[in-house]
Amino acid sequence: MTRVFISADAASLALGSRRIAALLVEEASRRGIALEIVSTGSRGLFWLEPLVEVETAEGRIDLPSL
Repeated sequence: MTRVFISADAASLALGSRRIAALLVEEASRRGIALEIVSTGSRGLFWLEPLVEVETAEGRIDLPSL
């Protein structure tokens, strides 16, 4: 299963992190990909919010500023 970590602090929520998570789930579903959304807190990187990381077999991949 693919795990997606997305920040859910106040800044991220204001910038649409829930909408991004919903779109990722929708697209994964259409492609038959099992996806787990993991909400995280702030990491102090406000200029990158909402910060999204995708966990792969090789580790996590940052997808800043979607």
